[in-house]
Amino acid sequence: MIDWLFHSFGTVFLQAPTLKRYRKMLLKKGMEGLSVVRLQCQLKQMDCHDMITGEFDDITHTSVMLFQTLYDLTVDGLAGNNTNARLKKETKNSFFALFIHCSATRVVDDLGPDWVVNLHTVKKGWSRPGYSDVITLDGRLHNIRKWDSDSNISDWEYSFGVRGSTLLNRNSRHVVYMGGVEEDGSTPKDTRSEEQLKTLETYIRFTVLQNPNIIVIGHNQVQRKACPSFYVPKYLKKIGIPSKNIAKFSYPKK
Repeated sequence: MIDWLFHSFGTVFLQAPTLKRYRKMLLKKGMEGLSVVRLQCQLKQMDCHDMITGEFDDITHTSVMLFQTLYDLTVDGLAGNNTNARLKKETKNSFFALFIHCSATRVVDDLGPDWVVNLHTVKKGWSRPGYSDVITLDGRLHNIRKWDSDSNISDWEYSFGVRGSTLLNRNSRHVVYMGGVEEDGSTPKDTRSEEQLKTLETYIRFTVLQNPNIIVIGHNQVQRKACPSFYVPKYLKKIGIPSKNIAKFSYPKK
């Protein structure tokens, strides 16, 4: 079943299925959604695609045919079982996306990485934190889920930043800045300090430099949440991140 729908610039997208369901899907021209985002990310890792839009358009159709040609698959432009299985094999541990988050906490509380770890692993009972790195109010970067310096995301590296979507978590890294709400504790607000802004920009630039095929996404672009309390594509464009590294899809405002 389709779990839910969202829109991107007036276009209907389908909710991402689990990885198990994704492998059984037939993706073809005209379809849209996070399943297509994953497909495009896989093709991008194989140097067969460029822009990540979430739309299975003519360019994506051609990209699929290119991949099928390179790997001796039936060349029909359809991402079915055989094509998806080969893409999965070739990109199993590839680094697809960097997600930006906020902690949805008040600045006055001045919370840190220990609070995040406790919230996720003790109070929520997760087996690992939702983020790899935490940026505190003073701009310091704290690692809470280890990762190495290669261009892969191994099983021991990934975190749970996008709840309920192994389709995206498995090949992504997540960074969070502490803050993101008004002092009432609920109203979304971009509370990034000057120090946090500097650290986040450096973090993004370093990650993209190391992994030129990744895309950078705000949590609110893939789920109905305010997090990270600002529109990531606009911010990325402002700081000069290449267009090919900026996700071209988004949810509507509630």
